[in-house]
Amino acid sequence: MKSFTLIELVVVLVIMGVLATLGIAPYNMYRENALDREAEGNLALIIAAEKVYRMEQQAFYTSPTDSEADLNNKLRLFLSVTNMNWRYFTRKNDVVVPPVCCAQATRVSTGKTWRLCSSETEPSSGGTCVASAASCP
Repeated sequence: MKSFTLIELVVVLVIMGVLATLGIAPYNMYRENALDREAEGNLALIIAAEKVYRMEQQAFYTSPTDSEADLNNKLRLFLSVTNMNWRYFTRKNDVVVPPVCCAQATRVSTGKTWRLCSSETEPSSGGTCVASAASCP
């Protein structure tokens, strides 16, 4: 009867641990990149829906409760309301001409934010959206 020695088992466990450690870092990086792209895409959808809403109602929509259900209903979107990675809300700035709408995504687990205003073409990381000319040009 042949069996493995304790040293052989420990060596195998160490090799498996090293391989697992090498695989976790790239996986987390790819996952974070995918989540960032999710937020960027949804922000672009929200801003496009805000522009349509403004054409129909002559004003941007601002969610009074900062809930995705409100955004889905008023802007006719289909943002996920279960298993959410991001919280979305919009703010409008009627002080500047032409008026500007700003959408923000805040990561539930880390607090990381992405922001996109109707006057911009690409989302920016960090910062917050409030209804003032300084934060949403």
